[in-house]
Amino acid sequence: MAKPLAAAGGLRSALRAEEQPWPALVTGGLGGFTSGLLGIGGSFVMIPLLIGLMKVDRRRAHGTALVLVFFATSSSAVIYLVVGHARLGLAALVLAGSVLGAVPGARLMRRVRPALLSTAFGLFLLLAVALLIGDSGTGSVAVSAVRQPWLPAGLGLAAGFFSGFFGVGGGAILVPGLVTFFALPQALAQGVSLFVIAPTALVGGMTHWRQRNVYPRHLTWLAGSALAGGILGAALAAAAAGVVLRILFILALLYVAGQSLWSGRAVWHHTPGGEDGAC
Repeated sequence: MAKPLAAAGGLRSALRAEEQPWPALVTGGLGGFTSGLLGIGGSFVMIPLLIGLMKVDRRRAHGTALVLVFFATSSSAVIYLVVGHARLGLAALVLAGSVLGAVPGARLMRRVRPALLSTAFGLFLLLAVALLIGDSGTGSVAVSAVRQPWLPAGLGLAAGFFSGFFGVGGGAILVPGLVTFFALPQALAQGVSLFVIAPTALVGGMTHWRQRNVYPRHLTWLAGSALAGGILGAALAAAAAGVVLRILFILALLYVAGQSLWSGRAVWHHTPGGEDGAC
């Protein structure tokens, strides 16, 4: 009789823990803060927390993270705009190209083995790190002085393609591209990136919501903390020196690159022939 009572007590404790809002506050807050500070979506922080801390299944974790990315990038983008670290015209051109490139990238992704995809993404991020480290801040590729609209649209097209191909928000691609090829300061590149990611995340989040891929429990806490975290991260970015932001951005890219390369290695090692596996 004692064992059933103990089991019932443990179940009640687990249910009470599940009702606590603090895991949602931590998940949304940290993800939003990362988004605002670095000008990226922040899903690489949110998804592991949703799975590990909130016990959300992987499918819903990805859908929920995309909804949270919208809230985080929206609040962050407003702060960047207020402090003058955004160019809406440039963001609109990049966004137009990004939308066109996302569809063929996503279609191609379906034909590539997960292990190869993870490895390619890790190597791609290392290339982005190399570009950021090697950039002198003067537009070494010498296209920043040219004002043709097709140039930012072309960057958006490439970013959208690789975003769809690798299944990421695009900030890790856009920011290095804007800094290296358009000689934008780090903070300004991050602001433009946020204005591109936010509408994209809105469309993707609505799609996941209709497909019921969004975790409904504590969604208000998640969204609210993502909003607040985004504001806090963006405010800190506005006060930070450009070199500090670049170092933090590079460290984040190295972290995600390491994750991707390790994931690709694990899938190659454990899955015969490189068949479908988790990335």
